[in-house]
Amino acid sequence: MNLVIDKGNTFTKVYIFDGDKITARAKFESLDVFLLDKIFKEYSIQASIYSHVGNANDENISFLNAHSTFIKFDYLTLLPIINKYNSPNTLGLDRLASVCAAFQLMPNLPVLCIDMGTCITYDFINPKAEYLGGGISPGVNMRFKALNTFTAQLPLIQPDARKPVLIGDTTENSIKSGVMNGVVQEILGTIGTYEYQHPRLQVLMCGGDLAFFDTQVKNSIFARPDLVAEGLNTILQYNVQQK
Repeated sequence: MNLVIDKGNTFTKVYIFDGDKITARAKFESLDVFLLDKIFKEYSIQASIYSHVGNANDENISFLNAHSTFIKFDYLTLLPIINKYNSPNTLGLDRLASVCAAFQLMPNLPVLCIDMGTCITYDFINPKAEYLGGGISPGVNMRFKALNTFTAQLPLIQPDARKPVLIGDTTENSIKSGVMNGVVQEILGTIGTYEYQHPRLQVLMCGGDLAFFDTQVKNSIFARPDLVAEGLNTILQYNVQQK
């Protein structure tokens, strides 16, 4: 079994993979060696990968390195794809992981990965398994906060899962219309532009705000909530095979 650890700014997500299948998942505010020891006692872990933003936890890395075939994921890690990004050292590791998952799930096809997180990221891999880059725009909550922060009168609004009206009849509804419908049109327009250039385009969508949009985007998209974890597992498997 493989252990995939994705340490974010707020939470650390942990996944157990049996081959390509997720058999368990958990989310922790803090992950330490005591929790890791418990995981290793419960599951037969042979290999592990650790991806992080910010500072890495050196104690966790030492534990993983001592108890498994360990890969610390960074921009120098061997990949099953060709990374043609011009500044790989500044590339978010989650973006790189998502296109590795796309390569595994949909080989020999052009794939656009859309991650609906703090930012909305667009990442494209072509049929030759070349990652070319993509785009970054403000996420949903960032847009609501910007309207509140940079104006004198507009309130801070929280998104909800209901489809926003087109014509807002209150200030709150007008903000929801502008932000939520604006994001939908941005996504549709971006997908349409990619489809024009790459007619066989496939679209994978993930991220914390996925639930707000997966039913509103009418294109043939595939919702993969664990896309980044699947990509990290693909990278781990690839590196284990190279050893």
